[in-house]
Amino acid sequence: MTADALPPPVLEARGVTMAFPGVKALTEVSLTVGAGDVIGLVGENGAGKSTLLSILSGSLRPDAGEIVARGHTLHLHDYAQANEAGIFRAHQDQGLIDNLTVAANLYLGHERRFSRGGLLQHRKLLAAARRQIRADTMLAGRVSETDQVGELPLDVRQLVEIARAFAVAELLEVSRPVVLLDETTASLNQDEVTELFAHVRARRDRASFVFVSHRLDEILDLCDRVYVLKDGVVVAEREVSQTSEAELHRLMVGREREENHYLEDRRRTEFGPVRLKVGNLSSGAEFHDVSLEVREGEILAVGGITGCGKSHLARAIAGDVRASGIVEVDGQRLPNHRPAARRGRLAFGPLDRHAEGVSLLQSIRWNMTWSSLRDHSRGPFLSPRREKRAVAAGMARYRVAAPSMDTRVGALSGGNQQKVMLARLAGSGARVLVLDNPTRGVDVGARQEIYGHLRDLADAGFSILLVSDDLRELIGMGDRVAVMRDGRVVREWAESTGLTEEQIIVGMV
Repeated sequence: MTADALPPPVLEARGVTMAFPGVKALTEVSLTVGAGDVIGLVGENGAGKSTLLSILSGSLRPDAGEIVARGHTLHLHDYAQANEAGIFRAHQDQGLIDNLTVAANLYLGHERRFSRGGLLQHRKLLAAARRQIRADTMLAGRVSETDQVGELPLDVRQLVEIARAFAVAELLEVSRPVVLLDETTASLNQDEVTELFAHVRARRDRASFVFVSHRLDEILDLCDRVYVLKDGVVVAEREVSQTSEAELHRLMVGREREENHYLEDRRRTEFGPVRLKVGNLSSGAEFHDVSLEVREGEILAVGGITGCGKSHLARAIAGDVRASGIVEVDGQRLPNHRPAARRGRLAFGPLDRHAEGVSLLQSIRWNMTWSSLRDHSRGPFLSPRREKRAVAAGMARYRVAAPSMDTRVGALSGGNQQKVMLARLAGSGARVLVLDNPTRGVDVGARQEIYGHLRDLADAGFSILLVSDDLRELIGMGDRVAVMRDGRVVREWAESTGLTEEQIIVGMV
């Protein structure tokens, strides 16, 4: 076949430019996706990745440039039009509706396909969803079509979000769809990531993919080519076989990744007295007889596969879920299932920051101080001057990049949102922090900043229980490492120096 006879790319962005008030999000960005391609897209938070995917999937219209699918220029106004054109997006910040069933979410926006005379045929919808779930190796056995999405664990909701893209593509009988995977691995454990990658590879003969991830090893594992975005501009395009994590990191952040990425040279060897003590803590079928201690100035890292109970344990220690057993801070026993009783003693950073960690519609100022309003008050009245002074100091200390403290948190990048939450927790008066995957969905540059903040807090005498799905993070950040399996702590290492990922995996499984 001659070059002139080659089929056109299945999807192109040509010279796409997009600006928001005060921000140039994208500048003349071009990208090409061919049939069967798996294209990687990397960049720091705020580089323009999500904006580009929003344009490709029809939720934003660019100021300039064009989107072309199979040689035809598209004029997209919404997701439904993008779907009809063969473009489907699976979000990190899931576009699912909690109070609807899995079936309703799988075909959200395409209900007319299951309607007759303007009425939705529920049995037809449920039957289609049931077939889709049974055929989907990621969902089969994990969910039912009648399950309510809001009651599913975060990782399972992410699998539903991914499955929705494939389900709608099959429903519309699209030939060679393009699936945009936007940070979809952030909530998944390694087994689920492996399963997703197998899912993608098995479909590339009839679909193409654009994969966004902050985990550069995943990009190198799955993709053919990778585009690097920096400040809204494509600064490089590389064949995966001809690049490396080190080069991609340098292109993204403008500097080499430090060998001391987890700041291991600041790891402490001496600690104060036990500050957090957990004794024989149990919660239904989630976890059983867990006992652990965290000393002053220490970081205890807890790992395990999804479903091992580690996130449920973190919530129980924070008082968010019912549990029997003992939780003590500085020798004082705290009442179980009473989060208010932990106020000023223990602060919790949840896995799903958007649902529970920050309020996206509120300002940085509001989000940073709502846990410590008494510290910024005079008598019964809030002192705006004190509050502003504290927020300004927090933004400087945690390097929160924003136009002002009145900026809505929802307008910030994921890394800056996480830093706002960390500033609030550290300023709450508590000296024990329980953090569930604090670098989830955060780029490599912001991640290293957060590691530095955690080291600073440990140096200041905070005790930190760090739950993580990232094996390298467990080893790099933990002064001690514990592994859970089937709801129990099955292995603990007194120090993480010299610990390997293989040793942790053996403990997990």
